[in-house]
Amino acid sequence: RILFQQIDISNSAAVLSGGPLGSDYKVLQLHFHWGSDDTQGSEHFYDGQAYPMEMHVVHYKAAYEGDDDKILGSVDGLAVTGFMFSIGVSRKKL
Repeated sequence: RILFQQIDISNSAAVLSGGPLGSDYKVLQLHFHWGSDDTQGSEHFYDGQAYPMEMHVVHYKAAYEGDDDKILGSVDGLAVTGFMFSIGVSRKKL
């Protein structure tokens, strides 16, 4: 079973830019996918491997701010970064 949790962000100053992006993208929301055990949960696989949890940070093109139809209807309206989480040995505090 895969679980999902979303956190909406408003009025954030966080911006994603550079690389292949031609303009600034503002943070819209972040969400997590995780599983009922440590062998599954991620929405995507890398080299055939699933991860216990995956986080996506969804950004919208700043130039389209306030125009949901343009954000959702444009090929460049959204940019998403993804992060995989694995479970490891916890470290002792020094």
